[in-house]
Amino acid sequence: MSAFKDFTIGPVAYLGTQDYAAGGGCKLTVKLTDMEGRPIVGQVIIFYEPPNTPLESPTLEIETDSTGYAEIMLERGHVVEVAFLGTAFIRRIVVPDAPFADILQLANVPVFDAFSIVKLDPIPVIRRTC
Repeated sequence: MSAFKDFTIGPVAYLGTQDYAAGGGCKLTVKLTDMEGRPIVGQVIIFYEPPNTPLESPTLEIETDSTGYAEIMLERGHVVEVAFLGTAFIRRIVVPDAPFADILQLANVPVFDAFSIVKLDPIPVIRRTC
C-alpha cells in the first residue's frame, strides 16, 4: 500500500481528496436522472471487493446530491463490485488507468435514447390448412 491512501477496503484503496492526476487514483463519477430528466437524489451506491457480498466485506458508499451527481476516488487497476442500493443493479468494474471515468460507462450501461425505435424480427409461423 502506498503512503497516499486515506482508507482501504481490502486491497481497494479510497484516495479521498488526494491528487488523482498524479497517477494514483481515478475519480469515478455518476450523474443519475429519471426518465423525465429530473435528478435522482439520495441514491446510495456501494463499492466492495469481489467475490464477497456487501455483508461479507467492508464497503465504501457514496450518495447522489441534489443534482443527481456523486463521485468517489479509487486506486487505478482495482476490481470492485458496484451496487445501487434498492435496485438489482450490481456490476463488476475495473478502475481504469485514467484520471476520470463514468461509473455507468464502466458498467457497460447503454445510454438511453428516447427516440430509438425497437425493431422486432418477424416470427416464422406455420400456416395450417384444414
